Amino acid sequence: MLMTETMPDNKFKSLSNPIIWVGLIVFVLVVALLFFSDRGDNGSLRLEVSSNAEQGLISPDLISQGEIDRSLLPTPGAMARELISNARLKGKPYNLAALHTQAGLFYVQGNLADAHILFFFCARESYKPAMLKMAEMADPLRFNTADSLLDKADSNQARKWYQLAADAGSELAKRRLQDLYLWAVAEADRGNLEARNLLLNYRP
Repeated sequence: MLMTETMPDNKFKSLSNPIIWVGLIVFVLVVALLFFSDRGDNGSLRLEVSSNAEQGLISPDLISQGEIDRSLLPTPGAMARELISNARLKGKPYNLAALHTQAGLFYVQGNLADAHILFFFCARESYKPAMLKMAEMADPLRFNTADSLLDKADSNQARKWYQLAADAGSELAKRRLQDLYLWAVAEADRGNLEARNLLLNYRP
């Protein structure tokens, strides 16, 4: 009976020992630090991946292999639309040379959606290099599925943009129009309906 009365006192004394409490506090602090440091690393990784994706620095191979979270990638065309929105806020005259240069960077990086949107915007503003680029991307003589958003060449679109660039004074566009005309004549003889339609309204 004496032993059962003294055991609770011993337990209470052991729990009230300051060394035990200090140890518990240290353990809790260590666990908290590890938990929050892991979260911080993950957050940094997400920011780094997002930043690299926006700059076109993430390899498409990594994305296709599932090593990059697709949710971190920007919406196709989003960066170009933001650049255009900022340009419109500043008002005319737009810095079309800078926008065209950025479109070229997107194009080289394989970011075709943003490149196409910027090229189109600059072309609509009668910027000759952009009109030429729009024509080249549709030109059946220069078309490449690897660097175009189009499924196939569009000779009518190519003629349209070449003609606009030629009217703006581009000698290269005038030569390209002649090349396209010769292509259309040859293809029309082979029964190409698109080439025949192109010749109906062609101004060589």
